Amino acid sequence: MLTITNTDTSIAAQLVQQIRDRGYKVFTAPFADPPNSVINGATSGIFKTVQLRPGLDPDHKEEVIAHELAHIVLQHSDRRLNGDLPGGTLQSEVEAATTAYLVLGALGREDNPWPKAYLYNETDGDEDLVRVVLPIASEAAADILRRLP
Repeated sequence: MLTITNTDTSIAAQLVQQIRDRGYKVFTAPFADPPNSVINGATSGIFKTVQLRPGLDPDHKEEVIAHELAHIVLQHSDRRLNGDLPGGTLQSEVEAATTAYLVLGALGREDNPWPKAYLYNETDGDEDLVRVVLPIASEAAADILRRLP
């Protein structure tokens, strides 16, 4: 279980609280990384869990939490099961990365390098893909921001 106290007012803590408010448990545990990849976070809609890699630096942890919250808000587990995600995993990752980028930017965390780097790596510079997901991610980011204290 990830320990966040009631007195922790950090952005990460506020986003973790939103994950919990949506019925998910948040915990840290190592991942068995696939070849040529590193997994820093994972959300399971079936088990209602969010797993975070232990030992992330605070900025990276903040981005991963925002990204995993975005998967929940965007209902990626349900959309995959219903066939309502035409771009598959790439689309869901870009939607979540864009949402995290918008949320952290709106909260004054433009100095956090992780959202921009992750977004660029996922899209491989494909601006058309970003244009497709931007309205979806903007709506999700607005929902997350409205729920912050």
